[in-house]
Amino acid sequence: GPAIDNSLNNWWKDDDVIEYVNILAEPTLEETKGTEVIEEFAKKYTYFGFLKKPEQKEKLVFLFAGLYQKAKDRRSRQYNGIIKFVERQESLRKAIGESSKLIRKFRKEKLNIKDQKFIDANSQLEWNTRVFDQRTRLTEYVCEEPVFNTQRLGYQARKIFSYLK
Repeated sequence: GPAIDNSLNNWWKDDDVIEYVNILAEPTLEETKGTEVIEEFAKKYTYFGFLKKPEQKEKLVFLFAGLYQKAKDRRSRQYNGIIKFVERQESLRKAIGESSKLIRKFRKEKLNIKDQKFIDANSQLEWNTRVFDQRTRLTEYVCEEPVFNTQRLGYQARKIFSYLK
């Protein structure tokens, strides 16, 4: 499609474009509904739904630029979240290792399992392990979000481009 460099700086100045970008940028919007919204937007800039008005191309490019900007910002936030998620998992993994070492040390010292130190270390190990395991199950879903974000932008771009031809 056409270059969007200039459009990235100006798309937000058009209230109509902003409204549609916000609707289409909704992460839970289904593809079929998104396609309908793009069709509705494109038809607003035609005569009788057939003949393109001169501003249609500019409006569609602005729409794509807005969607691109929103997707880029969301992707950046998602990646930052994934990095924090991984860092938290790493700190939990280290905490589990430390608790395991401490329990082994207490066992070598033949510390009574009813001793408060042993109980505290064991409960800390169990808690961290439970949290680590639950978060590990979420990893797949956390990492899929940027993919869904890109796929959404892809189908939207294809639909917008079909009106630019």
